[in-house]
Amino acid sequence: MLIVQPDTELEYEVQELYILAKHLLQDISFAEDELHFFKNLLTKLGLNMPAAGLGLQWELFNEKIAVQEHNITSLKLAIPKFLDFLAPYVNDQKKAMDIKLLERYNGLDDEIRELLASVKTTKSELFACAEGIL
Repeated sequence: MLIVQPDTELEYEVQELYILAKHLLQDISFAEDELHFFKNLLTKLGLNMPAAGLGLQWELFNEKIAVQEHNITSLKLAIPKFLDFLAPYVNDQKKAMDIKLLERYNGLDDEIRELLASVKTTKSELFACAEGIL
């Protein structure tokens, strides 16, 4: 009878995936802080926007930020669900894995990358607009 040795490398990989997923929450927190800063900037500079003819553009920034905040809210719910999904694999190395584990992680990672790219774009556009009026 052939006894299969536990795959310690796979155990480490699953543990690392769990840690990476927890770090996704920090990425979300960073994006949330950025959006809070943007909203403060919009509030402070927004008083002069209609006079500068930028009221519509300011409204578009507010709409973009609202969409990004909605994405943050949904990701803040999705990450703990993924961690709960992943926990049995970390605690029981004999639990059979399938491709869904990686698909779920990659899906979350892609959503967060898209969010961060969107926040970065908003930041660039907002700063360019603010520089134009200062």
